[in-house]
Formats: sequence, structure tokens, C-alpha cells
Amino acid sequence: MKRSFKQPVLAILLISVFFSACNVATDKDYDNAARDICGCMETAFKDFPKPMKDLMVKASKMPGDFDKNFQSEIENYFEENPLEAIKIMAEGDKIKFNEKDGEKCMEDLKKKYDKLISFESDSKIEQKLLDAVNKIPGCELTSAALKASNKK
Repeated sequence: MKRSFKQPVLAILLISVFFSACNVATDKDYDNAARDICGCMETAFKDFPKPMKDLMVKASKMPGDFDKNFQSEIENYFEENPLEAIKIMAEGDKIKFNEKDGEKCMEDLKKKYDKLISFESDSKIEQKLLDAVNKIPGCELTSAALKASNKK
């Protein structure tokens, strides 16, 4: 039986058409998603005092366990700035992670990027997003929050 050379070519053509129709995620998609994630995190942390945000960023850049570093940085800050500590503690109920707005924003992003596909593992996708976030000036708080939530 004679094999047709057209069959493999047709199969390759169909596969390439399928993949081009699937919206495979590109570096630009990761960069856009990173900017959107940064916006969501800014919304979620809008009620946090600036000193606390700065301490989160600082703790995320330190080696070791983020939670321990963050706690240590808070204690040091409060010892060095007792009046600011009293002010922050007095606002205690107002200082919160705005979970509702943050979750809604992330759900909207999920819908926005739902059509993209990737052949990468979840951990590789998370790393690519974190790398993209790290490239954005002013997005340090998002980077810190992502690192804190992805502790290994």
C-alpha cells in the first residue's frame, strides 16, 4: 500500500491551525497579566498604612521565612517609631486587606485571561508571572504579596 505524503502534511497543518486558534500565552500576555495583577493588589492593599506596605516589601527581599521576617520588621519599626505605632494601632479596625475588592478584581482577570493556554506547569506559569511583576516599577508590594503567598 502506497502511503500518501499528504497525510502527515495535513496533520501538521491541522495541528498548527488548532494551536494558532488557541491563543497560546506569550511574554506580552504575561506582562499584561502582571500589570493587571499589580492593579488588583494595589486595590486590595489600599487600606494598609504605607509603613506596613514598606515593611512587607522589605521582608520579602530578605532571605528566609517571610512571616518571621515581616513580624521582626514590624517589631523593629514599632520600637523605633513608637508614636507611629500608636497611630497605626489606633486605626487597627481600618487596617485590613480588602479581600472583597481584591477577589473580585482577580475573578475579573481570570475571565479576561481564561482563553489563554500554556503548556507550562502551574509553578512555571506562577514564576513567569512573578518575573513579569518584578519588572514593573512601583509593583513591589504585589511582588512581596505574591512571594509571601507562594512560600516554599
